[in-house]
Amino acid sequence: MTCDATRAAAAFVACCILGALPRLAATQIAFSSDREGTFDIHAIAPTGGRLERITDARSRETSPAWSPDATQIAYAGYTEGGRDSGIWLGNASAAGRPQLRDTRLPLGLSWSPRGQRWATMRSKSNSTTRYGVALIDPATGRRTDLAPEMFLPGAAQLSWSPTANRIAVLSTIVDVATGEFYQWIDGMSPGSLDWSQDGRHIAFQDGHHLDEDIYVAHVDGGNPRKVVEHPAWDGRPTWSPDGREIAFMSNRDGDYEIYVVDVETGALRNLTQHPAEDRHPDWAPDMKLLSIFAKELVTWGWMKGFRGR
Repeated sequence: MTCDATRAAAAFVACCILGALPRLAATQIAFSSDREGTFDIHAIAPTGGRLERITDARSRETSPAWSPDATQIAYAGYTEGGRDSGIWLGNASAAGRPQLRDTRLPLGLSWSPRGQRWATMRSKSNSTTRYGVALIDPATGRRTDLAPEMFLPGAAQLSWSPTANRIAVLSTIVDVATGEFYQWIDGMSPGSLDWSQDGRHIAFQDGHHLDEDIYVAHVDGGNPRKVVEHPAWDGRPTWSPDGREIAFMSNRDGDYEIYVVDVETGALRNLTQHPAEDRHPDWAPDMKLLSIFAKELVTWGWMKGFRGR
């Protein structure tokens, strides 16, 4: 089947599946904020407006990660002394009681596209300079070290590929099945990053300079392009489902706020506009589980031949 025929078939399948089922509510951006006195998880529409407070606890709650169907949010919860600290799982609607699923604080947290595993970074032997990647079963909390021989220079947000077979972390891409890894980009120092939903690009903050700007590059490391440039610190990029925008955090106004940038035009908007600290945005998926089959049809041949791996 030709590439055009494959794309047409994928689009037809997606249309049939998505047209037969009701749409979910418009996607939101989750983030952590201390505007109520301690860090809680909030959600806001990409166009701004009224906030929804997702968590309300005495612990410090940060680093939200949406489930693929956007009904749940996993997040890091920290209490003084460490009691009840770790990865918590709650409903995105704020209904019900959150559950503690892992008793170790995550260093970056990403939910796999099929919802079966979380990926997080872990410190190797309490080292502050060597880290690896671990996979966690959200249902049982079972943890598996991935590529235990891999050493990374620091902790940062990591991201699954849309087909769930690779994880990008800093300048490294890891094969989930084999544990093999390779450098995906040269000449730059990616920090926190996010893999686009179409599988073609990675957005990342570059760590070469103290101000750290936001870049977008092809998944093979080619054509890196700066999309956010400012003397302030800009980081934690997260793609919109359609790939047209990126949300990120910035302290350009004197405190951390959540911004959205148009990838093509560079147009910015401040979503939060509050004197509190607003951090760690994560853009909710849009019908991700229902579109994954169509996505795999489109990208399978390209991913199969990617760098001969």
